[in-house]
Amino acid sequence: MVLLTDFRLLNNIERKIIKKTFLKISKELISFLDINLDYLYILIDKNNKLKPFPEIYYYHNLSKYIIEQFKSNIYYAGIYFGFIKRGDFYLSLECIEFIDNKKLVPKKIKIKVNEKAEKSILYGNNIKKKMISSLSDHIEKDNYIIIYNKFNELIALGYLIINTNEIKDLQDNRDIALNLIDKGYFLRNQ
Repeated sequence: MVLLTDFRLLNNIERKIIKKTFLKISKELISFLDINLDYLYILIDKNNKLKPFPEIYYYHNLSKYIIEQFKSNIYYAGIYFGFIKRGDFYLSLECIEFIDNKKLVPKKIKIKVNEKAEKSILYGNNIKKKMISSLSDHIEKDNYIIIYNKFNELIALGYLIINTNEIKDLQDNRDIALNLIDKGYFLRNQ
């Protein structure tokens, strides 16, 4: 009998995929990840067309007994960290918030936006130069950025498409980062 739902610890290939993404954010995350790899689980649900990709969950106290007894009936457990698609790991906002609360997100990749920009980002739009309130000068393109509102609340995860030291020469309406996932996503997809 083939299980259509599987919930288990990560294998070595899946661990490497997640490490590769975490390394793009911070080297400090790798040591955190090494300590916590045994708390990362993968959920593969072939029955659910709304979840076509394997999902990763962090759960610190999940016993092996519970997994063995109920693994074909587990649909969520702990903190949703993201999903794996075509060999890449896509972080969730819950994961970003979790690692930020543990002070593992470098300050240089934190970007603050103004109030008008927050609304635009929560509608799924990309990040433009004119939206930025504060930004480090030393982030190279092709890196993740974490986007906060004026109250220091996490609102989105972005991907920088321009070196930050080049931004000052751009027009205000130019996109500087892609909006990968934002807190408005959940409302837009209901």
